[in-house]
Amino acid sequence: MDGHLLRFNKKARYCFVDVETFNLCLNMEFNEPWQYGMVELVGDDIVNTKELIVKWPKRDGVVCSPEAARINHYDEVRVDKEGVSPEEAFEVIDAMFSKADYIVGHNILGFDIYLIRDHYKAVGKPWKQLMPKILDTKALVTGIKENYKYDGKEDLLTFQYKLANTPRRGIKTSLITCLRDYDIPFDPDKLHDAVYDIEKNAEVWNKMKYEIDI
Repeated sequence: MDGHLLRFNKKARYCFVDVETFNLCLNMEFNEPWQYGMVELVGDDIVNTKELIVKWPKRDGVVCSPEAARINHYDEVRVDKEGVSPEEAFEVIDAMFSKADYIVGHNILGFDIYLIRDHYKAVGKPWKQLMPKILDTKALVTGIKENYKYDGKEDLLTFQYKLANTPRRGIKTSLITCLRDYDIPFDPDKLHDAVYDIEKNAEVWNKMKYEIDI
């Protein structure tokens, strides 16, 4: 038995993260991460759930479009009322990432990490130390569906980037698809809320980790 695999490690600490933003731009020149959903797992169990609403200084041309607001439940009134400064949010985010053995997200390598990186840069803090911790469930489920196994010989991040950045015809890997594939109940009306998405992603991970040898 491969006892070193994550599926058997009940002490592994994970920080799942999902970021909701104004649009799909991959940098903060035209975009902002306004909501973080974060869930801490130890082994299989959720031990902490955190939502952060970030109130960034207003900038000309950087606004949440009506369509994006409809999809990700953006509410400017709520942000003005509940939002914390980027610096205050960073302290919480960095503390949770620092405690974690792994930082997990669905398509984190394709999207979230770019905005997280720019958040770190905006408050003058280094970010590259996060990269070796990353597990991208979208990339990993692509490997599962293509029977492309991790052999442990190459860097895990490199392995995931190969899966994330190579076009895959006919392979469906959205979070909704994963929830359906693993028979996990979900409310489609709640998707694209960062906290709800990341809680569901944690459920996906708890099933998919039995199909990958990492």
